[in-house]
Amino acid sequence: MAIANRAMVANGQAFGSAGAYEQLTGTIEFALDPRDPHNAQVTDLALAPKASDGRVHFTADLIVLQPAEASKGNGVLLFEVVNRGRIGVLEKFNSAPRADAPTAPDVGNAYLMRQGYTLVFVGWEFDLPPGTIRLDAPALDTLRQSITVPFILDRASPETTLANAPTYLPANPTDAASTLTVRDHYW
Repeated sequence: MAIANRAMVANGQAFGSAGAYEQLTGTIEFALDPRDPHNAQVTDLALAPKASDGRVHFTADLIVLQPAEASKGNGVLLFEVVNRGRIGVLEKFNSAPRADAPTAPDVGNAYLMRQGYTLVFVGWEFDLPPGTIRLDAPALDTLRQSITVPFILDRASPETTLANAPTYLPANPTDAASTLTVRDHYW
């Protein structure tokens, strides 16, 4: 774990008996062994670059909200693997507004803080824009199978680009084997 920033939440305001909270922002490193049967379901893991230990290394964004004085916490950690790069726990438990940029999350009514919880948020999706909580997955040199990249246009157009899917650029955009399927509705 690498902590890049440490700051007080809500300018050091005390949240009940748990006191002030601090926010740690950084990354957490993972390493998966492609030969381990537990990792067999990870798509294309065997195709990813491996380090000298034979594992695929990657990082994810990490945010921790914890009592500034650990002894004032309740000893319980609430862990959220965030959806689409946005924190949901604060919205659900603390009635906080949904935030698109969770670097300084609004703690809402601070229910979880007043109870002394430590909150940990980790990203798991790699195809999100900067400013969201995401995963930094290793890039594959070549993808050996076809993929589906769904997209919806705002208006009818005879041509478009896949600008919203930059991680899926075709190896050869003029390849005759490439196909485009169009449907009127997402279902």
